[in-house]
Amino acid sequence: MVINVLSLSFLPGIGFGLAATALVGQAVGARRPDDAITITRIALRWATIWMGALGLVFLLLAPQLMRIFTNDQQMIDIGAAAIWVVALAQPFWAATFVYAGALRGTGNTRTPLLITGVVIVCPARSSPSTMPPVLSLAGWNAPAWQRYRICCSSR
Repeated sequence: MVINVLSLSFLPGIGFGLAATALVGQAVGARRPDDAITITRIALRWATIWMGALGLVFLLLAPQLMRIFTNDQQMIDIGAAAIWVVALAQPFWAATFVYAGALRGTGNTRTPLLITGVVIVCPARSSPSTMPPVLSLAGWNAPAWQRYRICCSSR
């Protein structure tokens, strides 16, 4: 359920990243590195605006958004807490999507792979004692497979 809500913001962010990949690749191929930098900045600006605005909406309306998908109050509480946590990360995700796309456009695919791998693996391997309290409230102190179930449950 949480993924359904968050897809409203991260899918456009992925789109800006893909646009950065294509346009930076064209600029690099045309030997115009200044254009590649400008393209990256423009994509970052718009991705941050879009995802930051939706992050603000998520902060303000998380329980209401969860009620669209379920009437179970426990799921609404857990989902809203998860949405609040991820809402704060929206501008950072925008930068990740755009910079990874720009790097791919230059032909550098290894760096985005390594960064994404670290960002995904580190939280999945962390223990409840190292979690910030708000993540614990959102169910992120559970084992990785349970965290996936909490966030991606469709019941």
